[in-house]
Order: sequence, then structure tokens, then C-alpha cells
Amino acid sequence: MAVKVGMVSLGCPKNLVDSEVMLGTLAREEYEITADAGQAEVLIVNTCGFIDKAKKESVDTILEMARHKETGSCRRLIVTGCLVQGYVDQLKAELPEVDAFLGSADYPRIAEVIRGLSGSKKLKAPLVEVHSPVYLYDENSPRLLATPSYSAYLKMAEGCDHACGFCAIPQLRGALRSRSIESCVAEARNLAAAGVKELNLISQDSSEYGRDLYGEPRLDELLQALDKVEGLRWIRVHYLYPAFLTDGLMKTFADSKRLVKYIDLPLQHGDTAMLKAMRRPGSYEGNLALLARFRAAVPDVAIRSSFIVGYPGETDAQFARLLQFLREADLDRAGFFTYSFEEKTWSGSLEGQVSDKVKRERQRQASELAAELSAKRLAEKRGRELEVLVERRADQEGTALSLEGGLEPRVSAKAARSKHSFIGRTQWDAPDIDGRVHLRVDAGSPAPKPGDFVRVKVEDSDAHDLFGSLVP
Repeated sequence: MAVKVGMVSLGCPKNLVDSEVMLGTLAREEYEITADAGQAEVLIVNTCGFIDKAKKESVDTILEMARHKETGSCRRLIVTGCLVQGYVDQLKAELPEVDAFLGSADYPRIAEVIRGLSGSKKLKAPLVEVHSPVYLYDENSPRLLATPSYSAYLKMAEGCDHACGFCAIPQLRGALRSRSIESCVAEARNLAAAGVKELNLISQDSSEYGRDLYGEPRLDELLQALDKVEGLRWIRVHYLYPAFLTDGLMKTFADSKRLVKYIDLPLQHGDTAMLKAMRRPGSYEGNLALLARFRAAVPDVAIRSSFIVGYPGETDAQFARLLQFLREADLDRAGFFTYSFEEKTWSGSLEGQVSDKVKRERQRQASELAAELSAKRLAEKRGRELEVLVERRADQEGTALSLEGGLEPRVSAKAARSKHSFIGRTQWDAPDIDGRVHLRVDAGSPAPKPGDFVRVKVEDSDAHDLFGSLVP
């Protein structure tokens, strides 16, 4: 009888791809993947270790899964991912419930590790596999997609060569390692053949894609090649680093027929001195000019960015400068993180740490301003007919990764009361990040299916979402 394995995946989409490869590896080795933690004989937690909040969520989840060793059929608990890569010694000392630890690049050995843990005897010490992160999956790696059938992530590179003051990713994920253009295109064709219509390209630094392989960034060439893959409808790029955005890349965005007009450009701050303190490129004026260049080159583009408030030394005046930058930048979407102390980063040794109370207040103010700006830009779409990707019925919201690597629908009370029947997204909304389209379908009209592309007449909007009706 096949061993039943369950998984919980935490953190970013890059971590999700790692989980999908683990699930695919186990399925190929004829393990049975189960969504019921109480029935699993082996439980895997793929952790995130990027910021304090993510670390706490990871540890809490490990402890929650560990209880199944007492109440369920679980015999072995395995912990993988970035938290293990950065803190394995601490985890070993504090989590005796765990039977094995695998680093962020050791997950392809998951089936071998499970076989090595076979048997019911309690281990004298946990198995530890934490090596330098050098592995990179490719188009031949098995994957069991945890996203809806019509949408998938493609990790085109791993690791990062930058030294941002707040970030431990180079230690957790290693140096930049790009897949070849041919490898990425081959996987994109495989995904399209399996029914994927939306391809989300991810890495730690997409702008630098290819520099390690080709001696210079080749993102524009990769996008041009992917734009020719039949079956794909939308191609979206995440995590563009602002220092390497060329006119050629902007032209590719403008000319491609499948590449959506959406830019994910984490700027991290608006004040020039704070950017320097963060070891980030750009300046107040330079980043505004960069946004203007993109908007001039790519009409109707939506620009999303993320920012950190409360970085060590951030003054009231510098935070005010960030708010002024937001007003001038007039971004479509913006997210704000409070600075998270990381002892493994350069900023961990800086003086002038900002109190948690001040950080939370600055996050609140910045988020409120961003919501105002978003509401204004979304209001401009009222009356337009837009292409919308249908995701689900309105009474089945949520995209939490279940133990079996699928989507667990969670009913939202707001959606259940809504007169709109379906939830979808425009090309300007990334999955699980941005806003939604609440879509009403008139009685008697055919109901769209998840993965369908439909036309929607926008009738209303708020700070985050659009509301409209299906265009027959």
C-alpha cells in the first residue's frame, strides 16, 4: 500500500513552485498525496523565512502539524525551505518533533529522504540535508500544479546577486542561477499543452535574468520567445529590479501580444537617502522618471510596487517624502511592509531602529494613501469594456494551498451576500495579489467557467475592485 503524504506550502510563489516539484516527485514515486492531515503518514511543511511574521507562521504550522503525530496516523514530520536553510541549528534544538530538515535547494531529494525515514522507531536525531543552494529545476522536473488549471508559475531563475540591506535572500537562496531560454520555453509549451492560459514568470530578480548564462540580461529575448508559445493568453512578469529596465525591454512590453501590460516593480522607498541606506538603486527623481518612461512606452500599463516603512534611521521627514513620492508616482497598486529585523542582514547592525508602534502607524498612513490613489485609478475604468479571466463563483473564494497541493475554497461572507455571481481578474491584476472583478451574469445567460476569458462592462469600483456585468 502506498505511503500517504500531505504537504503545507508557505510563503511566496517561488516557494510554491518548489512545493509543486516535491509533490510531482512524490507522485512519480507512487506516493499517495492526501489532503487530510489526519490520514497522512508523512507530513511536509515547506517554510518561509523571509521576515519575522513569515518565520512565526512557519513555526506555528510546524507545531500544528506535529500534533498529528499524536492524534493521527502521522509517523514522520519533514520541514523544508528557507527557514531551514537559514536557521537549521536553532530549529533542531527547539523542534524535537521534526524527523528531517531539508534546505531550500535540497527538496528534490524528498522521496529519498522519506524512504530513509521508513520504520516506526523514534529517531535518535533528525536527518539534516542542508547544502549550498545551487539546484535549479527545469522543464524535465516533475510538477504537480497547486494553482488552478488555467494559471501557473514558471520560475525562470533562482537566487540573487544583490546585497540589499534588509534582505537575506542571497544567503537563503544563493547566487543568481538562470535557466536557459530554451528550457523556459519548453516548460511553457508543456504548461500550455496541459491547459494553462496564464503564465506568471517569477524569480528573485527578473530584470537580471540571463546575466549569469549569457553575460548580460536577456529578459527581453525570453519574453519575445515566450510570446510565440501557442495556447498561452496572458504572460505576466513579477519582481523587476529597477536598475536594469532598458528601452528594449519596454518595447517588448509594448509590442508583445501575450505579455500583459502589468509591471511589478518593487521600489522599496521614495526618499533618496533611505534608498541609499537600504543599498537600493535609484532616487526620488530617477524613479519618477523611470515610471514616466514606462508609461510613455507602454500605454495603459498598470504599475505595482512595494515599499518598506520603519527601516532603521527613517525619520518623520523621510517618511513624509515617501508619501509625497506616492502622490507623484500615482501607482495603480502599492503594498507596504514594516521593516523586519534580520540578524543575517547588513541592516541588522544599524542603529536607529524604529519602534513597532511607529512602524505600524506609518504602514497605516501609507496604505490609506495608496487606497485613495487606487480608488481614483480604478474609477477611471468605469464605463469601459474589459477582458476578464474568470476564476470562480463568488461564494467560493480563497486560494490556500491544501495538503494535497490544490486550492481549498473558502467561503467569504461578503461574497456570499454579493449580487455578483463570479469573481475574475483583468490583465492588470496578478493572482492572489491585486484586485478582482465582481462579475454579474444576467439570468438566462450562459454561466462562464473558471479559466474563461469574457468581456465585462465596468459599472462601479472601490479602492481595490471593479464591479460589472457580462457583455453578451
